[in-house]
Amino acid sequence: DLESRRDNPEKVVKCGIPEIDDAVNVGFCPQHLTLFVADVKSYKTSLMLNVGLGLYDKGFNVLFVPLEMGRLDLCRRIIANRGNVNFNKFARPEMMDNKDWKNVKECTSWIEREHKFSILDVDETLAVSKLQREIEKRALVLKPHVVIIDYIANMKSDRRYERNDLEIGEILKSLRFLGKKYGFHIISAAQMGRQAIRALKEDSSATPDSTSIRGSHEYSADADTILGIIKLPDEPDKIKLVRMACRHSPDAAAQMLHVQPEYCRITSMLKTSALVGNTDEDVL
Repeated sequence: DLESRRDNPEKVVKCGIPEIDDAVNVGFCPQHLTLFVADVKSYKTSLMLNVGLGLYDKGFNVLFVPLEMGRLDLCRRIIANRGNVNFNKFARPEMMDNKDWKNVKECTSWIEREHKFSILDVDETLAVSKLQREIEKRALVLKPHVVIIDYIANMKSDRRYERNDLEIGEILKSLRFLGKKYGFHIISAAQMGRQAIRALKEDSSATPDSTSIRGSHEYSADADTILGIIKLPDEPDKIKLVRMACRHSPDAAAQMLHVQPEYCRITSMLKTSALVGNTDEDVL
């Protein structure tokens, strides 16, 4: 595998956001698990969606499993991101002008490619066994390189456990087995623990680590890369990305990402200037 990635660097699965690709330094490899950790309403879903769209842009098949929202809401986020339409206008369509409607109608153009970005619309109480069956139905046709699950805490194991850590452990190990069987990488998210959140509120320069995840140490035991997302009170258009743990390289310096919440968009700080004042064609 190392020789293959060395000799064919273009085949390394990357999302095109340099700060994230640097953090997941071996690429989004099959059977590996990447975890985004943050407080509530700290752009976990938005970041996973942008990673997924970036992977799709690079020619990789993506299966997105939204367990916190419906398919329609996720589609609206994609349209806002790709069509350059303010997401808030979807709640009040009368605010949309002719340009917005034109962008919405033309937004489907990004779907017309050989590779696929697919949404698996399922119940919120999804069990690992059901996910396996649903993926098996799609495996031969879609052949996902990456499966994004939003997010693991909304899943349940096939057995009942008195301890949450044992249940989380079974779910993560089952997902890694699916990734090995079907050749895909798993991306998901987890809540940051209260103590870590309190520490960040008291000192925004504090650095969370693998013990900062709420509910279970099993996350850190089974994840290959754990990335923390930190909102910056004084800079609402930015978030800090911290590599909390990585099996494949030592800790790295924190990175900054640019946020446009009205477009459900998170981009590299290196590319921010190119997105300011862009045209519809630039986005599509």
